[in-house]
Amino acid sequence: MKTRFFAHLLTLALPVLASYLGLLLTTELETDWQWSLLLVVPCLIFAAWRIFHLTTLWAASIAGFCVGYALVYAVEAAVSYQGIEVSPYWYLIAPACAAAASTFRYIANRHRYAGTYSAFVPHQIFSAVVTTSLLATSPPAIFLRAESTIGHARNADIAIFVEAAIPGYALDDRKYFRLLFADNYLFFTPERLSDARKARDVHGVIRAMISPSDRWSGIVAAEKPKPNAQRRPRLGFIDLRDEADGFIILQLAPNSAAANAGLHRGDKLVHIDGMHVLNIDSSKAKNPPSRPVPVEYIGQDGRLKSVSMQRVEYARPYVWKPLIFDVAGKKVGYVAYDEFTTQADSALISAMGTLANAHVSELILDLRYNPGGLVEVLGKVASMLVPTDGFGKLAYRYESRSRFQLDRKDTFFKDAGVRPVTAPSRLIVITSDYTCSASEALIHILRPYMQVVTIGSKTCGKYVGGSNYTRPSATVTLIAFKLHDAHDKPLPKEGIEPTCAAEDDVRFQRGDPRESSLAEAIYFAEYGKCKSPK
Repeated sequence: MKTRFFAHLLTLALPVLASYLGLLLTTELETDWQWSLLLVVPCLIFAAWRIFHLTTLWAASIAGFCVGYALVYAVEAAVSYQGIEVSPYWYLIAPACAAAASTFRYIANRHRYAGTYSAFVPHQIFSAVVTTSLLATSPPAIFLRAESTIGHARNADIAIFVEAAIPGYALDDRKYFRLLFADNYLFFTPERLSDARKARDVHGVIRAMISPSDRWSGIVAAEKPKPNAQRRPRLGFIDLRDEADGFIILQLAPNSAAANAGLHRGDKLVHIDGMHVLNIDSSKAKNPPSRPVPVEYIGQDGRLKSVSMQRVEYARPYVWKPLIFDVAGKKVGYVAYDEFTTQADSALISAMGTLANAHVSELILDLRYNPGGLVEVLGKVASMLVPTDGFGKLAYRYESRSRFQLDRKDTFFKDAGVRPVTAPSRLIVITSDYTCSASEALIHILRPYMQVVTIGSKTCGKYVGGSNYTRPSATVTLIAFKLHDAHDKPLPKEGIEPTCAAEDDVRFQRGDPRESSLAEAIYFAEYGKCKSPK
């Protein structure tokens, strides 16, 4: 009896313990997930063999559940390493294994259970309810439901999984970021890992792992999540340019405190709350205290002015009202787009629909203050603009790095259901040194399929992309991928030179045809050439 008891106990314990140990091996020793399978698989085989020798239906059910539970662990670790999201339905494999094991025992021993079919069915129902409930409160399910910013992390993803799965286990943040960089960092080199292991804090790890040529990755200040990121209590300064003696206002949000106080694009901020703006950064200028604060600025008439304003909640516009210009008998559409975010989807679709209904034959897209955004939104916007014969063709190749190789994923154009022009052949884009990342990528991936003319100044040259990863000690921006166009050409590192040079004329509002960049774009739409050579 004792032998059978311990055999049953091993059947229950070994698969789960092996999964725990395998995951710990992956994270604590910073090894690859395949090594954990060397522990898990033999134990799964042993447990499956033991099921054949169990007597009661309940013993078989419990053993089957443990086997399925361990399998969930193993598969979760394996597929997350590949950056694949596991379907919630996969977790039903544990109760399914429980039902299968007890069913097998019932069929294999019908002579023993003769006349007990009426009891077998309730057993199966009750077993399914119990095992599903156990699974719903288990670490894998909790992890699946948990919000995280791990993106496509691989071993780092497993590390968070282990942290959720094992009570009392806390992964050291230094180790987490080493795993994160080793698995995902586009510019990773193994020799930098040894320096990172010697670092005493997270900042030291990040400094050791980041390539000297990388000017984008690093620790950033973690922001508290907001209920609605589109509405926030600020003064309304959306974009500011640093000058020698102040901040030039590039754009203001409508109905914001600054707009209501009479400030305009082109005004120069000098003092905020008694402090010269040169002594504070632009983010603090955008986010002053909640109480009324005095603001001094120089208007475009050159006079120093003072107003008092208080932060109010306003809607951050990402898409500005589309305009239509009549140029030499043809309609030219204009729309300003300021960030590749899902929050702008409906506004952009509405703007494109307005231009389509007006039957514009040319489109000017103002990206001068667009810093980029989400790659998936880039694909949507590009599909709105590409000629219809581009549908189904390669839009871009997404290149990221795994621990072993460069991974490539192709994305194709598809009908977005919105066409801003009836016969698109040319797109005119207004750019500046604020035009970055996804904005540059949009120009780059469309050029194999249509003429894309750029007006303004050279773009910022952010040819790579990344994500933020948050841990208790820090939020880190990590460069993890780059994009190639249909000809497999990457974005130029130095930025995109303008077809026609033009200044960002802050004397006029965006959308004013007298503004230098827009005037140049309208001229090109009419004559097909630059007003003045570069």
